Amino acid sequence: MIELNSVDEWKRIFDRSDHQPFWLLKHSTACMISARAFRQVEDYMKSRKSSDVDIYIVRVIEERQTSNQI
Repeated sequence: MIELNSVDEWKRIFDRSDHQPFWLLKHSTACMISARAFRQVEDYMKSRKSSDVDIYIVRVIEERQTSNQI
């Protein structure tokens, strides 16, 4: 899982999304439901055989500006 820390990073990923798909998890470190979803994504990453799609995470509290841009 690749952490997004800036709006510029988000723009680069989004700009190439037409030919390079990705998953994005907006994660709240203060929410139990979000924590459960985070664990499910981690489990999925462990179980998959190939890494054909990048998985990104943005922490909505810590990276509010990036989260809001998304």
